[in-house]
Amino acid sequence: MREERDYLTVTEFTERIKELIEDTFYPQVSVRGEISSLDRSKRGHFYFVLKDKNAQLKCVLFLGKYRFFKDVLKEGKEVICTGTVDLYMPRGEYSLVVDYVEEVGWGALYKRFEELKRKLESEGLFDEKFKKSIPVLPKLVGIITSPEGAAIRDIKRIIRDSGCFIRIVIYPSHVQGKEAVREIVEGIRFFNEEFPVDVIVLTRGGGSVEDLWAFNEEEVARAIFASEVPVISAVGHERDWTIADFVADHRCATPTHAARFLVDRHQGLREALDRWRRYLTSYMENRLSHCVKDLEILKRRLELRDPKRCVAEASIRLDELADRMDRYTRAVIKESRRSLERLKGDLLKNHPALKVADFRRGLLTLKDRMLYAFHNRLSEKKGMLNAFSSKLEALSPRAVLSRGYAICYYNGKVLKDPNRVDVGDMVMVELAEGALECRVKRKRPLFRSC
Repeated sequence: MREERDYLTVTEFTERIKELIEDTFYPQVSVRGEISSLDRSKRGHFYFVLKDKNAQLKCVLFLGKYRFFKDVLKEGKEVICTGTVDLYMPRGEYSLVVDYVEEVGWGALYKRFEELKRKLESEGLFDEKFKKSIPVLPKLVGIITSPEGAAIRDIKRIIRDSGCFIRIVIYPSHVQGKEAVREIVEGIRFFNEEFPVDVIVLTRGGGSVEDLWAFNEEEVARAIFASEVPVISAVGHERDWTIADFVADHRCATPTHAARFLVDRHQGLREALDRWRRYLTSYMENRLSHCVKDLEILKRRLELRDPKRCVAEASIRLDELADRMDRYTRAVIKESRRSLERLKGDLLKNHPALKVADFRRGLLTLKDRMLYAFHNRLSEKKGMLNAFSSKLEALSPRAVLSRGYAICYYNGKVLKDPNRVDVGDMVMVELAEGALECRVKRKRPLFRSC
């Protein structure tokens, strides 16, 4: 038994380490590496791992400084973080409290991821036209995963609790590390060739980019694309995306989502069938109830109406209808005869010969009236013509000449003014019975009689 206290408690040892670390790296240190496992706490602080090929360092960036580096702080980026080293005593873990983040570039893994993604996308491995539809009711599901992982436990629990008849067959495989790629590819081949299933689920829980990298390998992607059985990819958490997610026929965010996706298809169909069963049952019961009621009504009607009585009533009804038809026929014939007589009388009144005689008499009357009017009009016009002729004759120059007057012309025009001619000019004098050519000997003033 120790008599003297020659040991340190865990707290004392941790405090000394804390002092050593903080004194050595005081005041600040800059570390270069690739961001991985980026996570945000409920209070808004960011926790991540800064790693390189051989080691990793936990880091924390508090909310107050995040707004300055939100475009730089992204999963997979290579950065230089500057800050102070702190040791968290309750867990004995040291971390870098980051004050400044400087971007270097994307990490090597993410460069490989983007290069492979672009290559496979250009070859059409991500095209929707090549994706196979998931069966509506998958009964046999092949699962490629680690048999000890939390993912398979969650899937088993959800399927068991749902009560759906879904059988699962597990192909044990590493989901990270060197052997993972070969075993995943072998599992896909196994469920296609040796043990055919309805659908294949490729799954594992969350992890860092390195942990999930087996699902970013080209061999796995091409095996998924070549699979004749539909493949569901359920790798990591909801924010994790792998090449397998892009190539798979359907992507589920987590293993739990994949299990619920399979269960919901069964439960959805089961609920639909239950609804249809209840609807058809209710419909048949209602139809049967109506048919029973109709049968009772017909039965009572048949009991109340004796066939002989029905025949007798029908015979009476037939006789009544025959009498009504006979009366109606006679009335129609009588009315038709009266109409025929009226039409015959109208036809005689409007006989064409009578109409022609009336038109002929009217035509003769119009002829006499027209001749009378014509003669009267002709006599009236003759009288007017004689009167106008007398007036015209009285006003004619020829009539004036017959009374001893004469008309003198010079150069073919009537001469009214003696000043228009000179002594010696020849003029034409027209008389009632002829004309004279005269020469002007002298001009005298106008002689007027008293």
